[in-house]
Amino acid sequence: MNSAILPLVAVAVVAIGCMNKPDAVPDAADSAITAAPALPPGEGMLPVPDGQVWYRKVGSGGGTPVILLHGGPGYSSYYLKLFEKLGDDRPVVRYDQR
Repeated sequence: MNSAILPLVAVAVVAIGCMNKPDAVPDAADSAITAAPALPPGEGMLPVPDGQVWYRKVGSGGGTPVILLHGGPGYSSYYLKLFEKLGDDRPVVRYDQR
C-alpha cells in the first residue's frame, strides 16, 4: 500500500467509527430485563414525589384494619411481617416509608 494513502485510510476508519449510529430498537428479551418484576397479588407500588413506595395488603376479615408503621424512613418494614397473621380477622397493610 502506498505510504501516502495509509494516513487517509486511518482517518476514514476513525471518522466512520465516530459517526452517530441509529438507536437500536430493543427486542422482547431486552425489555424483559429492564421491566420491573411483577408483584404478587396484594402488593403494589404507589407513586410519590421522587420515587415509589412499596406496600402489601393481606386479609379481608371484618375487623378494624391495621396499618403497620415501621421505625422510620429508610428502613424496611420486613420485621413487621409476622403481624400479617392478624389478616385472618382484618385487613393488614404493611408498607415501606420513605
